[in-house]
This record gives sequence, C-alpha cells and structure tokens, in this order.
Amino acid sequence: MATGSTFLVLANKVIRHFNEVQLTSTNFSAATGFQDFVKDSILDAVRIIEQSEQEWPWRWNAASQTLTGTTQDYSFPTTTLDTTDKIDWDSFVLKRDDTLDPTVTEKRIQYISWDQYLHDYAARDANISTGDASIREPKFVTWRQEEDKYRLTPTPDRAYTIGFEWWGFRADMSAHGDTTRIPQRFDHVIDRYAKSFCYDWRGDESRAAKLFNAGDSGVSDMKISLVNREQTLRSGRIRNRTG
Repeated sequence: MATGSTFLVLANKVIRHFNEVQLTSTNFSAATGFQDFVKDSILDAVRIIEQSEQEWPWRWNAASQTLTGTTQDYSFPTTTLDTTDKIDWDSFVLKRDDTLDPTVTEKRIQYISWDQYLHDYAARDANISTGDASIREPKFVTWRQEEDKYRLTPTPDRAYTIGFEWWGFRADMSAHGDTTRIPQRFDHVIDRYAKSFCYDWRGDESRAAKLFNAGDSGVSDMKISLVNREQTLRSGRIRNRTG
C-alpha cells in the first residue's frame, strides 16, 4: 500500500491556495491563526475519509493468537499504531499445528451470538473440571460485549493457535513529518474537505458547500477504486470502538 503525504505537505498545499505564509518544519508546532486552523482542517478531512469506510485496505491487519489452556476470554489485538475498530468474525480459524499431540489440522471457527452461547454452551463450559484431560479444540467464537473480549468454546485445553483478520484506526497526526495512511493519489480528496472548512471559516458558504460535496464525490471514487464490496460485505458483524 502506497504511503501518504506528510502533515506539513498537506497543510501547506491548502495554505498556498489562500495565498498565506506557509509553515516550515521549524514553526509547524507553534502555528497560530489561519495556519493553525488549516492544520485542524487537515485532521478533520482525514477523519471524514477514515470514518467513511471501516475496511479501507490500509486499516487491515492479520492476528495470530496462541491460546492458554483453560482460558476462554481474550482481548482484541492492537499494534504499535493501530487500535481495533472492526473484527471479521467470519475469518476465525484454528491453525494447523504439527507440534501438538495429537496434531491439529486447520479448520474454521464459527461465530455465534452471545445469546446462543449462553443457551447452548455456557453450562457445558462451566462444568469442565480442572483436571479434565479431554481434547477440546475451539469450535465457536463469540463477542463478550460487556468486557469487550472474544470468547472461545469449548474452553481450550492447550496452546492452540488461532488466526483472524481485523481493521484498526490510528491516532491523529501531530508532528510535521507524520504521514497519513491515505495514498498520495487521493490527496486531492483531503484537500477538498480542508479547503471547504477554510472557506466556511472565512464566511464563503457557497464555495465551502461545493468543495465539501466534491470531497464526498472523491470518497465515493475511492471506495470504487479501493474496496471490493462483494468480499468485504460478507463480514456483517461490526464492532465499532470509535463512538
């Protein structure tokens, strides 16, 4: 995936359009007045694009989790930069492992609702004794919403490895050299939204509205170009964490 432009580059493109004094790497953090508003406008523009589609390809991650015997509940993954925004519940698999005895073949782990888990499997899991040595490969996964964790059933008996896919969000840019994850060929979409906010700030509501609509049109083009809905809509169970 192509890298995005820096915060400084994006801000100065908008500042040049309004014929104002551009920022430098030295004074970027101390910007005031219109220049500071432009920085906020860039951040708002990026947020609009990021939040318009949970499955942008730059948000995708693959998780691999080694389980602990007798432990059912696990926290959702994070990386150094990303925090979980959506889980693809249909992607859970028990991974092949030839080191375990007996060996484990790869197989799908099916998603079930929490209500179904309580009705069909909770009592069984609760009655598994500490000394139970039976082989218990996880067959189902559910979302334990009140603790924001996923639960596997039956309770695993050993260190199986599971895998699944997820999409994450990142914190806002802050330093002049920070880059957006939106590919550079779509800088014009960020630019349209940011200029819209600036024209609105200056009282030109007509230009602001036209540019905002142009930004929306650009986002629609991005979805056509970057997101294959026939594949991604299979994962209809969405877990929003951004509010």
